[in-house]
Order: sequence, then C-alpha cells, then structure tokens
Amino acid sequence: MLKWIFFIVIAVSVVSGAVSTYREDELQTSRNVDQRALLAQMEGINSPVISQLVDDWRKAYPEPTDKKLTELRIISQRVKNDPASAAEFTTAAKQKGADEVNSKFTNVFGSSVKADGPGL
Repeated sequence: MLKWIFFIVIAVSVVSGAVSTYREDELQTSRNVDQRALLAQMEGINSPVISQLVDDWRKAYPEPTDKKLTELRIISQRVKNDPASAAEFTTAAKQKGADEVNSKFTNVFGSSVKADGPGL
C-alpha cells in the first residue's frame, strides 16, 4: 500500500510540473505576441528614432517579462502621443545618462554604470 501512495505522489508531482511548465510557456507566448503587436504599431509611425527604439527593444528583450511588457505599453502610448519623445527611451539616451553619472562618480567609486537596454 505504501508503494502505491508513493507512486501516486510522484505521478501527481510530475503532472503538476508539466502543467506548470505548459502554462508558463503559454503566458510567454502571449507576451511575445503582445510585444510584437506593440512594436509593429510603433514602427508604423515611420520615424528613424522610433525604429531605433524598436530595434533596441527587440535586441534587449526578445522574450519580455510582464514588467517589461507593461513598460513597453507605457512607452508605446507616450510615443503615439508624442513621436519625438521616442529619443529619450532608446539605449543611446539611457547610456548618455549613465555616462553623465559615470563622469561624476567614477573617480570616487572606481566603477562605471552601463545602460541595460531601452526603456523608462
């Protein structure tokens, strides 16, 4: 009888793990589809700066988390309202800000800040 209980516990664990993995794969697929749609809408504005932002985003976040997808939604809405604002969200703009911090504090602390990708 103890063997059967042990077998059932193992079987339930395996099935539970498989269902959890399947669910996470489905959620990631949904996030990827949403991201592609948002980036395509942004590219439809036909601006070189927006195209750079979209390229930066695709390179930095090929499979977005929920947090990054929410950030992209915010950026997308801001860019739709004001296409010129796209420049402030690019990796180059973030690196410029990091370089300003580096110029002030690198001598003191001995390390430098690097932009981790596009975004807010």
